[in-house]
Amino acid sequence: MKESRAAYRRPVLGDLRAICERPAQAAIAEFKDALKRYGKAKLKLRPRVIEGGETAVDVTAAFVVSR
Repeated sequence: MKESRAAYRRPVLGDLRAICERPAQAAIAEFKDALKRYGKAKLKLRPRVIEGGETAVDVTAAFVVSR
């Protein structure tokens, strides 16, 4: 993980669930192309922590992969 930011909307006191939607196809294609060309690539993801059906934490994170 290269960088991350979290916005805490409310405390998590019970069972939680983390959800991360798949990035847009264009972002995935760009990631694969950069990895093939340069041997490293970065992908931004936006996971959320859900408790009781409501978002408790929003996260923005950039993950880096290198060969």
